[in-house]
Amino acid sequence: MRDRDLMSLRAIAIYARFDLSRAIEHGRINRPNHCSVCKNKTRVQGHHTDYRRSLDVVWVCQKCHSKLDIKYNSEQKWECVT
Repeated sequence: MRDRDLMSLRAIAIYARFDLSRAIEHGRINRPNHCSVCKNKTRVQGHHTDYRRSLDVVWVCQKCHSKLDIKYNSEQKWECVT
Protein backbone atom coordinates (compact mmCIF):
# COMPACT_ATOMS: atom_id res chain seq x y z
CA MET A 1 0.00 0.00 0.00
CA ARG A 2 1.35 3.42 -0.91
CA ASP A 3 2.08 6.02 1.77
CA ARG A 4 -0.55 8.38 0.31
CA ASP A 5 -3.24 5.68 0.51
CA LEU A 6 -2.28 4.84 4.08
CA MET A 7 -2.43 8.51 5.07
CA SER A 8 -5.93 8.91 3.64
CA LEU A 9 -7.07 5.74 5.40
CA ARG A 10 -5.72 7.05 8.68
CA ALA A 11 -7.62 10.28 8.08
CA ILE A 12 -10.83 8.24 7.73
CA ALA A 13 -10.06 6.51 11.03
CA ILE A 14 -9.44 9.83 12.77
CA TYR A 15 -12.72 11.20 11.42
CA ALA A 16 -14.59 8.09 12.61
CA ARG A 17 -13.22 8.51 16.15
CA PHE A 18 -14.10 12.21 16.12
CA ASP A 19 -17.61 11.55 14.81
CA LEU A 20 -18.22 8.94 17.51
CA SER A 21 -16.96 11.28 20.24
CA ARG A 22 -19.27 14.05 19.04
CA ALA A 23 -22.25 11.69 18.91
CA ILE A 24 -21.61 10.63 22.51
CA GLU A 25 -21.08 14.23 23.60
CA HIS A 26 -24.36 15.36 22.03
CA GLY A 27 -26.37 12.42 23.35
CA ARG A 28 -27.03 10.78 19.97
CA ILE A 29 -25.31 7.61 21.21
CA ASN A 30 -25.28 6.25 24.73
CA ARG A 31 -22.12 4.57 25.94
CA PRO A 32 -23.04 1.39 27.84
CA ASN A 33 -21.47 0.62 31.21
CA HIS A 34 -20.31 -2.92 30.43
CA CYS A 35 -18.02 -4.64 27.94
CA SER A 36 -19.83 -6.51 25.18
CA VAL A 37 -17.09 -9.17 25.09
CA CYS A 38 -16.25 -10.04 28.72
CA LYS A 39 -19.42 -8.47 30.22
CA ASN A 40 -17.42 -6.67 32.96
CA LYS A 41 -19.10 -3.56 34.27
CA THR A 42 -16.53 -0.86 33.55
CA ARG A 43 -15.82 2.16 31.36
CA VAL A 44 -15.92 1.02 27.74
CA GLN A 45 -14.44 2.20 24.44
CA GLY A 46 -15.86 2.00 20.96
CA HIS A 47 -14.00 -0.43 18.67
CA HIS A 48 -14.51 0.24 14.95
CA THR A 49 -14.50 -2.77 12.67
CA ASP A 50 -15.23 -0.54 9.65
CA TYR A 51 -14.20 3.10 9.84
CA ARG A 52 -16.62 4.03 7.05
CA ARG A 53 -19.43 3.39 9.54
CA SER A 54 -18.23 5.75 12.25
CA LEU A 55 -21.13 5.19 14.64
CA ASP A 56 -21.19 1.41 14.31
CA VAL A 57 -18.88 0.20 17.08
CA VAL A 58 -18.43 -2.70 19.46
CA TRP A 59 -18.33 -1.46 23.05
CA VAL A 60 -15.41 -3.08 24.87
CA CYS A 61 -13.24 -2.56 27.93
CA GLN A 62 -9.61 -1.52 27.51
CA LYS A 63 -8.33 -5.09 27.97
CA CYS A 64 -10.66 -6.53 25.30
CA HIS A 65 -10.02 -3.55 23.02
CA SER A 66 -6.29 -4.26 23.13
CA LYS A 67 -6.94 -7.88 22.19
CA LEU A 68 -9.17 -6.82 19.29
CA ASP A 69 -6.58 -4.32 18.07
CA ILE A 70 -3.91 -7.02 18.07
CA LYS A 71 -6.24 -9.27 16.10
CA TYR A 72 -7.11 -6.60 13.53
CA ASN A 73 -3.86 -4.61 13.50
CA SER A 74 -2.65 -5.63 10.08
CA GLU A 75 -3.11 -4.64 6.46
CA GLN A 76 -6.41 -6.53 6.56
CA LYS A 77 -7.85 -3.97 8.99
CA TRP A 78 -7.38 -1.20 6.45
CA GLU A 79 -8.91 -3.20 3.61
CA CYS A 80 -12.36 -2.70 5.09
CA VAL A 81 -11.96 1.06 4.60
CA THR A 82 -11.15 1.07 0.90
